[in-house]
Amino acid sequence: MKPPKFLRQASQPAKKAFIERESLREKLVRALMTPGKQIVVYGHSGVGKSSLLQNKLLQTYEHHITTRCMRGMKFDQIILDAFSQLDAFYISEKSTKNENSLKFSIEPPKLFSDIKSQFEIQRKIEGQQKSVPILPPQLTPPNLGKMIGESRACWVIEDFHKIEDSEKQYLSQLMKIFMDLSDDHPELKIIAIGATNTARQVIDYDQEMKHRVAEIHVPLMTSEEIKAIITKGSDLLNINFSDTFKSLIVQHSAGMASVAHNLCLNICYAANVLETSEKAINITKVHWDDALLSYIEESSDNIQNSFEKALNQKRKAKFHHEKIIIQALCDFKNGEAARLDLLQKIQREHTDYPSTGFKQRLEKLCLPEKGRILKFNENSGSFAFYDPIYHAYALAHRRAIFESKENSSISPEVSAFLEALEDLLRKSKIPDIEIN
Repeated sequence: MKPPKFLRQASQPAKKAFIERESLREKLVRALMTPGKQIVVYGHSGVGKSSLLQNKLLQTYEHHITTRCMRGMKFDQIILDAFSQLDAFYISEKSTKNENSLKFSIEPPKLFSDIKSQFEIQRKIEGQQKSVPILPPQLTPPNLGKMIGESRACWVIEDFHKIEDSEKQYLSQLMKIFMDLSDDHPELKIIAIGATNTARQVIDYDQEMKHRVAEIHVPLMTSEEIKAIITKGSDLLNINFSDTFKSLIVQHSAGMASVAHNLCLNICYAANVLETSEKAINITKVHWDDALLSYIEESSDNIQNSFEKALNQKRKAKFHHEKIIIQALCDFKNGEAARLDLLQKIQREHTDYPSTGFKQRLEKLCLPEKGRILKFNENSGSFAFYDPIYHAYALAHRRAIFESKENSSISPEVSAFLEALEDLLRKSKIPDIEIN
């Protein structure tokens, strides 16, 4: 059976269960309505950047093109991707007439047709000689901007942080070209979506853009916003979540809408809810346990991989800093602590542990090459496990936790979660990672 649209949205931009975030909405709408203003939207993966943007674009633009960047992607490939999508746009806009509607066509300009012909010839030559593809001579950034402007569309570039640093400077220059073309094409915009702390990567390359780009940071969702997602979805499906289960979903979502959607999706499957129920269905502990174990099972490989990256030492040293940091952070409530509090705890257990370089070590554990085990909370100024499931995984591999049931830092909910997690890990035969 094909799942209904609402259930499929756990891994897609939210529509029916979309929750407005007023301060962000105002910033984005103002930027979209300002001619020539280019936009950078950034924040943690899963916090709702794409959902926010997609819902606003539907209200302000008839059309938009989206380029999804991959690691190693070159600037020329980004240009060609946008041009290819324009081709589909012009084809789809041919006039059609029936009894009920009349759709006017947008004739492809001569420039577009010329470039397309060049591109087709080039592809034939490439197929015969296996040459490296290059841009057709007339497909320049200004010409691309004019064609997008004539189609009255905007251009969304997703995951721009994946582009090589050497290519990012071209993106900054491209934004300036689009800004200069806005006199003739007021709707013309580039909207670049990237990960946390990536806005500067675009602006720093071209100081002229400093005050001409709207930088919109999408923070982690608050507990109330996550609860609003749950409430909206449960009303649509006619299911009831108790406050306890809402709190558990909030706790394990860690401010990420995508995790909340996935947990709710798993709960719906556990309760056999595939469409709106005629009778109200109450969510039970059985549904929650099944959903949580499914989520853990889906994530187990990624979790283990992240810990292996975090704990990997290139050379032996007196202290295994990553292991010591993770061990200490485990004992703080919710796996979150201010830097100085965490350092003091470590130094109580390791009296000769150095203070120098501690901040850099914490920041490294927030990077992908170290598994992104931790995250920095700008509002509280503290470091925490990037995902609560990392906290649980670390705790589950510390046998002492289970030998001391009176440890006050472990809540009953987390204890139950740990027991379920350890059982799953044992069944999956995932080897222990020694943290002690």
